[in-house]
Amino acid sequence: NLFAHLVAAIVADALEVPTFGDILEQLSPERLPNLKSQLASRGLLSLTYWVCAFSVNQHSCICAGFGPEPPLSTEEHAEFDSKCRDSVTGDLYPLCPCRTVKALNSHPAELFDNMVEYMAFAHPGSGKWWSWTTAECELNKFDKMVEHMASCTPGLRQVVVVDDNLDVFTRAWVVSEFSIAHRLQIPQALKMRNSASFLAGSRKRIGEVKVENCKASRPEDVWHILSKTDNIQEFNRSLNTLIFGPRLGLLDRYRSELTLANSVKLSLALGALGAVLESAL
Repeated sequence: NLFAHLVAAIVADALEVPTFGDILEQLSPERLPNLKSQLASRGLLSLTYWVCAFSVNQHSCICAGFGPEPPLSTEEHAEFDSKCRDSVTGDLYPLCPCRTVKALNSHPAELFDNMVEYMAFAHPGSGKWWSWTTAECELNKFDKMVEHMASCTPGLRQVVVVDDNLDVFTRAWVVSEFSIAHRLQIPQALKMRNSASFLAGSRKRIGEVKVENCKASRPEDVWHILSKTDNIQEFNRSLNTLIFGPRLGLLDRYRSELTLANSVKLSLALGALGAVLESAL
């Protein structure tokens, strides 16, 4: 997703519309003042949205580098390289020269040659993943932030901006936050660009999400998430029910929301057409 998609999705949520494609077009310099006036007239400019990417002090963690580089000539390396470059110029992003002390998450697996040796050390015979974390690190506590906000923020909701291919459901931290929000009974809402993108994405979506196969910037982050799960199979079952389950699953509820919104649009259009025909007669 582009940054503009994130902004448009937040505005769409404030306006209580299921898609953000129309909002995206209103973010142009020429149309933005009208959009702000619309939000102001409905008293929506004071709404607060917590965005994790904005809430992490990048200088305390990743501003000095791009992270571990995957092996060359791999799909992972191509993705890594694209994220290190300006999407317009193709130039590498400049690194920050600040001297802020970095607090990174660490993992005992770094001490071993392979995961088999690590698993045997962590919990012999149990199959339970295990990890160490650094208390000062801000990169591995998204789940704790969700729990904290749920305890002190009345009316908290979770808004998920979904890409056209539903790849967001393959990101480890995202699915972890899905599960936590659901467990805490936080209302959840999906936002996609338009109805067509939802239908196209639905056809391409994977049939089952397994958290152990999800992606993260650091593989250790997946291990960290798994360390909090006593039963991985049960976690995956609950996760897939939450996302893909009939009627109450996130995707099915979103499909119903789209259907209702399209019906309202059709009713309004027919009403306007009837008024025009009546005045013409």
